[in-house]
Amino acid sequence: MKKVLSQFFSEDNGNKSSMRLLVAAVVLIPLITWSVMCIKTGQMISWDLPDIGLIATALGMKAYQKGKENVSK
Repeated sequence: MKKVLSQFFSEDNGNKSSMRLLVAAVVLIPLITWSVMCIKTGQMISWDLPDIGLIATALGMKAYQKGKENVSK
């Protein structure tokens, strides 16, 4: 499990990526919070636009960064 996480948070060249760790945190924290609240209340809670925007922005910025890295090589 530790090796899988290490590979997940590493770039293609093997260097550790703080950007991947940050994006994972920005995505996982709202998802975990939402899951816990759904379980506690016993109903499906709808997503608000700011919640969706936060996750979409984090993923979009990572995709943008990855695209810029590939162009410079």
